[in-house]
Amino acid sequence: MISQDDRDGLDMHPSQVQPMDGPTSIRKVKKTAKLRGVWISFIGRIVAQILGAVASIVLGVIVLHEYQRTAQPVAAKARIVRAVHDTAAGGSSIAVLPLADFSADDRDSSLADAITEAVITDLAQAEGLRVISRTSTMPYKATQKTVPEIGRELDVDLILEGSIVQSGGRVRVTAQLIDAATDEHVWARSYERTLDNVLAMQADIAKAISRDVSVAGAAAR
Repeated sequence: MISQDDRDGLDMHPSQVQPMDGPTSIRKVKKTAKLRGVWISFIGRIVAQILGAVASIVLGVIVLHEYQRTAQPVAAKARIVRAVHDTAAGGSSIAVLPLADFSADDRDSSLADAITEAVITDLAQAEGLRVISRTSTMPYKATQKTVPEIGRELDVDLILEGSIVQSGGRVRVTAQLIDAATDEHVWARSYERTLDNVLAMQADIAKAISRDVSVAGAAAR
């Protein structure tokens, strides 16, 4: 039998008894878990976006660095190729400017143009010498640009300029070879011929100029 003391010990104060909420507690747990899942998912998306942005920036920097390291303008590449070729061949490059006609009487400049073209043709046959075409040099006829400016635009080492004077059945051609970088004279000479045979005179002067220019250019290299 249970004594009175035992019964008293088994009695519990009403405030110590916690009622079970049942379904309400389960709903709270589910709601908390759902909110936690949503929050974790949100944080995950933010982290993924940040990592993606960082990866894009890093990739962009790498691509930009590689482009700047390897990319060069076409003109610069062409100059490098020509420079390597000229260095290997020990050659130079030259532009023959149109001869200025200083003849006293009014006549066309056909003789000056003809001699200019003949000089270009003869120089083009010289080994190790790159010669700019007449088409490219004609725009510089009577130009006010300096020799260094022309040299940079045509990308040449040497500039050949000169003049022609016709008088009394004779013609005199003056030629000057100039260093395009320093604007200093490398060589200069005058050639005087008669006009008895114009074609022979043109060929004679052109060959003489080409020969002298080739020698002077080789000495300047």
